[in-house]
This record gives sequence, structure tokens and C-alpha cells, in this order.
Amino acid sequence: MKLIDFTIPNLFAQFQSIDDRVMGGVSKSSLQIREGIGAIFTGSVSAANGGGFASVRASGLVIDASKYQGILLKICGDGKSYKLTLLNQTHGDPPAYESRFTTLHSEDQQIQIAFADLEAVRRGQRVLSAPIFNRAHIQAIGFLISDKQYGSFSLMIESISLY
Repeated sequence: MKLIDFTIPNLFAQFQSIDDRVMGGVSKSSLQIREGIGAIFTGSVSAANGGGFASVRASGLVIDASKYQGILLKICGDGKSYKLTLLNQTHGDPPAYESRFTTLHSEDQQIQIAFADLEAVRRGQRVLSAPIFNRAHIQAIGFLISDKQYGSFSLMIESISLY
């Protein structure tokens, strides 16, 4: 089942950049539609001013994925590693549930991310006491690049589906 359809303007508008600027950094990112292709998560990661990450997130979602095992990404990357992030709640300071995936340079890929493999994190640190990810209550989905992968990046996202 297709989860994100980038041809629906209202859904696309829900994606916002959440970069290290929130803590004084200078990294920047955006998610832009490429007509007939999908969306592209692009920008630049910098270590200046204690930064080092860039991300985009769609919040305000109400997704019950309890009948599914995980997320299927159809992507074309730049050879860098990214993280898919999911949240069960968006108020307060909840943990994000994430999984790392590595792209091949300029090659189409299908990446399966099982809900059971998601790790709870908060501000880049694992949260061992976090509850198990609740696939029946997904409120946000996003992409993150970090881990000292400085410079420009580009991740084309054709689709995000449930499997």
C-alpha cells in the first residue's frame, strides 16, 4: 500500500525541514517535488557551529500500519547513508524510531525497513527505556542525514509504501 503520494499537494506541504539550525548549526535541507519522478531530499550538512545534521519530516499524520511489517522505499541516492524516522507522537519530546539505510550512487533501489528493526533515539542517542514502536499509531515520517557526512547530499524518493 502506497503511504506517501507526492502528487498530493496537501500531503507534500506537511514536510518541513528540521536541521541543526535549531541548535545554532548551518546545515540546510529541503524536500522538493520533481514532476513525474517523486521528491528529492537535498541540501548540505556542515559541522560549523556544532552542527552536523539535516532532516525533513511530515507531521500530523494518522497512519495505522498494524497489518503491515514495515516500510518500502523506492529511492535513488548518492552513495551516502540516511535514516528513515518515524514517530508515534509529535508533542513533547518523544523518541524517534529510526533505521539506517545506505544508498548506491545513482542507482535505483528498493529498501525494506521492518518495523521490528527500528531503534528508539532522542537527539541522536539511543533510548533503551522507550516503549516498543507502535505501528498502529504513526504520526510523523521523515528522513535524516548525519554521522559526519559533510557536504552536499541528494536522495530521490519515488515512493514510500507499506509492506
